[in-house]
Amino acid sequence: MPINSPVNLTAHNVSSREIEVSWDYNEDPRLVLGDLTGFWLYFLEANASDFFPDDAILRTYYTDTRRRTRVRGLEIFRLYNISVAARTTKGDGPRNDSVIVRTHGEGKWTVTR
Repeated sequence: MPINSPVNLTAHNVSSREIEVSWDYNEDPRLVLGDLTGFWLYFLEANASDFFPDDAILRTYYTDTRRRTRVRGLEIFRLYNISVAARTTKGDGPRNDSVIVRTHGEGKWTVTR
């Protein structure tokens, strides 16, 4: 089971239902403690008032050993608190510090002056 967590987590909205997430990970065998098989992405969804209540929806996504992925099928114009953990053949490691990002809203945006 890894004893280190991913670092340099970044996330940005790509569309109204899609967020791209990237991170770095130190694969030093003294820290990974097993064969790295992939990463778990944790998406905690805020409610309509932009709060993360105790019963907030937690979505998990699994990815291979790449350090970048796009998550699709999210809610429109919604805040997500995102964190990542490494997975090895021996178990899951700790999550990193999270970031918060919002998906876009739908429709055309116009700027007036």
